[in-house]
Amino acid sequence: MQTQKSYRLLPVQTEKELLEKVLIAFANDENVAPELLKVKFSVEKLERPLIRIIGDASTQYSCSVGYDRQESYVEMQTKDKLVKQPDGSSKWEKVTTPVNKTRTVTDWSPYSGQREGKYFSFLMKDGACDKACIELKYLIEKLEVEEIEEEFEADEAFLKNAKDTLVSSIEVDVRTDLPGDHYKDFRAASSSEVSSLEYWLIPYYKVSYVYNGVPYEFEVKGYVEEIGTLTLSEAEKEPLQYHPVDTAKIASEKYKALGRAGIICAVLGAVGLVFSWVSFLGWLPLAFIPAIVIAVIYYKKYSAYKDKLDEAERIKKENILTEKRKIVYAALCEGFKKNGLKTISYEQVYA
Repeated sequence: MQTQKSYRLLPVQTEKELLEKVLIAFANDENVAPELLKVKFSVEKLERPLIRIIGDASTQYSCSVGYDRQESYVEMQTKDKLVKQPDGSSKWEKVTTPVNKTRTVTDWSPYSGQREGKYFSFLMKDGACDKACIELKYLIEKLEVEEIEEEFEADEAFLKNAKDTLVSSIEVDVRTDLPGDHYKDFRAASSSEVSSLEYWLIPYYKVSYVYNGVPYEFEVKGYVEEIGTLTLSEAEKEPLQYHPVDTAKIASEKYKALGRAGIICAVLGAVGLVFSWVSFLGWLPLAFIPAIVIAVIYYKKYSAYKDKLDEAERIKKENILTEKRKIVYAALCEGFKKNGLKTISYEQVYA
C-alpha cells in the first residue's frame, strides 16, 4: 500500500525563540556554570518522517468491573489496662474491647460490550512506535500543516504493525471508558483494516555548542512550545557555594538551654528521691512538678533558638542564590547578545 497524501507539520516556534527558552532554562538551574551561557549555540531545524495510519477497528470485549464502597466492621482489640480489684487494689490485666472501623470493599460484576469506529495512529517508517507517535495522536488536529510531495510504500510487515496499532487504539479507548473504579480479566477479540496511509514530516531541533573544548548536543521537539527538562553534565555545573551560616553563638545558646533543662530536672529528681526515701513524706511528686515546668520552659527556649538558627541559614542561602543569579543573569545577557537574541529582563528570567 502506498501513501495517498503527504504533509509537513509546521514548527510552533522559530530557532531564536527556542534558543531563548533553552538559555533561560539553563539560567534557572542553580548549579549552572555562568560561563556556559556565554558560548555560541547552534540551532538546526530538522525533520523526521512518520506514517499516519487511518482505518477501521472493531472489538468485542468482556471483563469484570469493580465498584468500591465503604464497609463498617468491628474489630476486637486487646490491650493492658489497670483494673481496680474488689479489695481496692489495682492490677494490670488484658482487656478486650470492640472498636468500630471502616474499610474499602470492592464489589465485582461481569461486564461486556462491543465497539467499532474509525481510528488513526502514527508509526515510524520501520513500523516502530516512539514517544512522538503517541503524542502526535492527540496533538495533530491542533497544529498547522502544509501539503508536500512525498511517497512511502508500505510492505506487509509494516501493514501488520499498522493493523496492530489500530487494534491497540480501540482497546485503549474501551479500557478508558469502562465503568466502575477498577477492572480485571480483560479479554477482547479485535480486528482492524487500514484504509489509507499518510506521509508526515515532523519537525525537531538539534541544539549544539562547545563548552571548555567539549562538544555537546541535544534534541528538542518542534511541535510543542515546551522544551522539557534540560540536564547539565557535571562539567557544565558550578554548584552553589553554600556554607552553613556562622551561628556558633546561636547554636551554643540552643544547647545550653537543653543542657540546663536536663541538669535542673536531674537535681530536682534526685532531691525528691532523697527526701522521699528519708522521710517517706511523698516529696518525689513535689520535686517532679517544678522539674517538668522548668523542662517545658527550657525546651521552648531550645525550640526558639533552633528556629532562629534555621531562619538564619535559610536567609543566607537565599542571599547566596540571589548573588549567583545576578552573576548568571549578566552572563545570560552576554550570551543573548552573542547569539543574536534580544535582551531579556531579570524578572523575565526569574519570574
